[in-house]
Amino acid sequence: MPTFLSKLHRRLSGTTKSSSSPEHTSPEDITTSSSQVSPSHLSTTLAPRTYSRTDRLINLSALLSDQPLSPNPYQREWFSRVNVAVRKHLDDQGILSHDYEHVLRVTMNTQRLWLAEKHHTWARDVDVMAMYTAALVCCIGEEEKERHVSPIPTLTEMEAEKEQDRQCNAIRDFLNGLKVPPQVAGPASYTASFLSLPRERANPEALDVAMKDLPALKIVQDALRLDSLGAMGIVRAANYASEETALGMLKLVDERFVHYLRLMKTKTGKKEAEKAWTFMQEFTEGLLEQADCEDILEKK
Repeated sequence: MPTFLSKLHRRLSGTTKSSSSPEHTSPEDITTSSSQVSPSHLSTTLAPRTYSRTDRLINLSALLSDQPLSPNPYQREWFSRVNVAVRKHLDDQGILSHDYEHVLRVTMNTQRLWLAEKHHTWARDVDVMAMYTAALVCCIGEEEKERHVSPIPTLTEMEAEKEQDRQCNAIRDFLNGLKVPPQVAGPASYTASFLSLPRERANPEALDVAMKDLPALKIVQDALRLDSLGAMGIVRAANYASEETALGMLKLVDERFVHYLRLMKTKTGKKEAEKAWTFMQEFTEGLLEQADCEDILEKK
């Protein structure tokens, strides 16, 4: 009778020996066919993925695909300068939760929300170039403490106003240095400086006034907060809590991200946030269950 090793050798070499009594097949004869486990088979079932960071810039024509006119050469030129400068700035800082790909997702979210909300009366005066520029510079001028905070820092109205002014000026200087048209740099810097959650909690009335002056703020703020919810929110929370325990991310979810759902400003943003928050809750429940080691720990 052939040994197990000899049978295995025949399997690997692609040769088999038929059995005259298939009804008496031994356990070692029952194997998975090579076509089911071959690399070529796996390659046909798994879609190709890119795991490295992208070095490509935003296609302005794709971003403005809903507009009646294509972007002109001047718009392409200064928008590209902003794009490159933002990427370099964030790459130099090296903060995973606030990297260039985070900005790309915020910009993409902005486009998606805009396309869904632009029919509303409040959106008719939105300057799309200023709106997308605000999305691009949403991380410019942020202080380090704002990127690694849990729980949310408590600010007074005066502190919130001071922080808003500081970031607005920092963004405007950044855009002016890149020769962005003033009619874009001004609204974009003002919009981006009002995205902060701690500042909104400190002075919601100031945000309400800002949204009346610049309705694009509703869209960009929702777009930013959507990137902290759902699957991507879980990854970003883990990056925030990289120096804590495996459950450290849940503190950020419970104390910061939990507020985003009720603070969404657009109907589409709220709908997407509800779906993303449900996913997040299911994940955290599973994480807590898998991390529960109470049965083998000493009693307090």
